[in-house]
Amino acid sequence: MSCLASVPTHASSIQWQGSLLPQGFAWTSLDRPNQSPDGLIAGSRTVNGLDQVSVYNIYSAQFTLLGGLQGHTYGNGISANGRYVVGTGFNNASNNYQDGTRAVLSVDGQPVQVLPTLGGNNANAADVNNAGQVVGTSTRADGSSAAFIYQNGQMSELLPSLPGAAGGSSASHINDAGDIAGDRWGQFGLMAFVIRGGQIEDISLGGNNSAVWGLNQAGWATGYAFLAGSDPDMDAFVHLNGQTLNLDGLVSGLGLVDTQYAYFNWDGDLIGLGSDALGNERWFQLSALQVSEPGALLLAGAGLLGAALARRRRVTSKA
Repeated sequence: MSCLASVPTHASSIQWQGSLLPQGFAWTSLDRPNQSPDGLIAGSRTVNGLDQVSVYNIYSAQFTLLGGLQGHTYGNGISANGRYVVGTGFNNASNNYQDGTRAVLSVDGQPVQVLPTLGGNNANAADVNNAGQVVGTSTRADGSSAAFIYQNGQMSELLPSLPGAAGGSSASHINDAGDIAGDRWGQFGLMAFVIRGGQIEDISLGGNNSAVWGLNQAGWATGYAFLAGSDPDMDAFVHLNGQTLNLDGLVSGLGLVDTQYAYFNWDGDLIGLGSDALGNERWFQLSALQVSEPGALLLAGAGLLGAALARRRRVTSKA
């Protein structure tokens, strides 16, 4: 890998290394939150015309059916240890959002169970960690949306008093330390956030909109954000130690001038899509080393990719 910039942060100085990935590299659906490091993928399988939550083992090529609701039910996330699977199902055979959806959870291969809502008629479970803590989005009794966390058999609103979240919020990622990432609608647009140690950190590159696409075990987030200006650009970011870095500045040494997308893989690296001055798109890989604090956390652990149900790809098969 080429040695790129050394970037000071609030906690330390990060040395970045990077390389362009081979031509023909293509992003697949085999990344967090719907895949475990052991190759178990949460998705769905169609049985008698009805989608049910399933887990597919990429090594044995075997499906494990976990059931579903009266309507189509999809798996969205799986914990790193493979014990917990979460998803979303339609409440009845109409498969109509207006008729209700529910978040579902399977534990140790048992059939999915329906989780409560925040008082409304719709809920989506997005991710789950090794402790069985589930995060997602639910409607309240008044129909507005709010991020939730389900733990110890209790469903609770994640950000009940967060300023600027009156327009709605969603939680899309949780790591094994209990750090949570998601998005909220504020006064000026969509704002990505991370909650670490009970403290909320907003993520922005100066513009009015940002969104999270990944969270690793160190609590670092990645996604996209708009820059300030009347005709703002959208760039990929990495948020760490309370600071949001534009990935454009980290890939210039690779001959790229713009970044659009990035996620964490299970090896702890950032895999992203960028383009050069001629508009040619190339995938790149970035690794981070903390050089001023040898004992500090690296970009190690699992990357948690994927935000809401619409952002995720699911594995399907006909039976």
